[in-house]
Amino acid sequence: MSSKIPELLVREAQILFTPLYAVANDPNVLHELLEGAGWDSRAIFGDSPTELINTLNDLLRAIKEMDGYLTSPPTKLDDIATLIQALQAIAERLDGISTFSVPAYSSVIPELVKDLTSVLIIIYLERRAPILFEVLRLLTVIHETAPSEIIVGVTVLRTSPTLPRFDFSRLSDFVAQPGEFLANAYWPDGFGDLATAQEVAGRIFPVFARLLRRFDIQVANGFQGSSSSLTAENIAWLNTSMIFRKQLYASTINSWISVGASLGILPETHGGPGVYVWPFADLTLSETLGDWKLDIAADGDLPGFSITKSGFEIYSETVPSVAIEASLTPSDQSEPAFLIGDPDGTHLEIGKFKVVGNLTLSGSSPQFGIRVEVSESSLNVASSDGDGFISKVMPDKGMTVPFDFILGWNNVQGIYFDGGTGLDLVLPLNLDIAGIVSLSQARLKIEVDEKGITGAAAISGGVTLGPFAATVEDIGIQMSLTWPSGDQGFGFDLKFKPPSGIGLSIDADVVKGAGYLYIEDGRYAGVAELTIQEVISLKAIAIIDTQMPDGSKGFAMLLLITAEFTPIQLGFGFTL
Repeated sequence: MSSKIPELLVREAQILFTPLYAVANDPNVLHELLEGAGWDSRAIFGDSPTELINTLNDLLRAIKEMDGYLTSPPTKLDDIATLIQALQAIAERLDGISTFSVPAYSSVIPELVKDLTSVLIIIYLERRAPILFEVLRLLTVIHETAPSEIIVGVTVLRTSPTLPRFDFSRLSDFVAQPGEFLANAYWPDGFGDLATAQEVAGRIFPVFARLLRRFDIQVANGFQGSSSSLTAENIAWLNTSMIFRKQLYASTINSWISVGASLGILPETHGGPGVYVWPFADLTLSETLGDWKLDIAADGDLPGFSITKSGFEIYSETVPSVAIEASLTPSDQSEPAFLIGDPDGTHLEIGKFKVVGNLTLSGSSPQFGIRVEVSESSLNVASSDGDGFISKVMPDKGMTVPFDFILGWNNVQGIYFDGGTGLDLVLPLNLDIAGIVSLSQARLKIEVDEKGITGAAAISGGVTLGPFAATVEDIGIQMSLTWPSGDQGFGFDLKFKPPSGIGLSIDADVVKGAGYLYIEDGRYAGVAELTIQEVISLKAIAIIDTQMPDGSKGFAMLLLITAEFTPIQLGFGFTL
């Protein structure tokens, strides 16, 4: 016999009973241990259980006497026989605690000692053998099922424990009939349908997940997230499954490899009872190439399989797939990726820049593409860089146009654009031509989105002819450039841009008045007032909306007209 085996037994036995060593100095430790098992020990022993502590001290002295076997492990048969006798002495003293006599409560002492032993084993396993602890929990030898209450007279001595219990009877039952034992514990009603499979998964997967996490394996149980796009059956299937993943570092290639699987319960209605497994793997690689950083990520899905009472089956209809993505970014992210122009003057700043290539192999139709991602970027125009006219009409601090976008191409969509930016520049003109035509401002508007580029160039101004005056707002031209889509190439359109507002006024001796019409996206709104010889005053408000709430054709109109005039004497005291 190896000399280390007896030494190991002695050392672990001493560690098992370590919590009891503090009892002699502080009786509260004993009360706390028993409270963990649900016992009100003060009701049995009082605040200071002196006689019980003396009995425990006899046990601890017998354990302490075994220290000699740690310094001089037994090597001969006679020494081993002496060790066995010492262990028997410990067992006798432990059994003596069960026969400890307490007036009125002697009948419950054996159960109390059994629960105290359970607490010591739980504390020992959690500290010394956490993986074994989770295995025994998975086998339900360690469980959270509350024991029955123990009441003597009107005194409640045992209630629900705060610690899990180590059940010796379950351990023997598992060894005798493991299959039947686990079936009764986790699937007493079988695997009949999807609802039953959810119940089974709810019992076994959380316990199994705790065991996997002891190996630093990431685990996700059941359905997590929003259910807005899923059916009840989809959610039920997710609740019968768990996903686990383990990350491994491969130093030879300086990369992380992640392997895992989706594991689920198969009910009898879907080929069970049994389980199904969908394995997967992915890899991440990062390398610095001068001023650039290269990141590569690859993941693959392997064929799934099931294990049922009929045997092992590979899902032949499953198509293995591999997806690879490589990205290139500047290695220094604290500074803008590119700066074109004078940093203190007009310049183009590209904050974040990334080039991404991807390849997906699945079946006979590979997909591949490339895209450029630009974010936290801006076009900065300094007013000091322009001539006298530009410097005067631009804001003193210049102009900044922020933008973000993704421009890409793949063999399925072709060219595509995501994100957007825009420019809306208004330049005051204040020009007067011959006292007849005035130009108040010019406007340049450009918008870029996933569909393409739209823009407009317009002016606002007016015309004055004697008592008549007219103004127009944002009249000009508009254009659109659409990105290619499918079989369609670039699209381009250039057309007249109607004004967004028209104003008219008259200031003559007989008639005075003014009105304004606002136009935007199918909505017209206008106000007008007209006074004739300062006797009759007409006012009108009109709103016309050509966009119906349900999208149908039609329009809605609101028209209000009021009239005011000097009273007209009709005679005989009547006034109009």
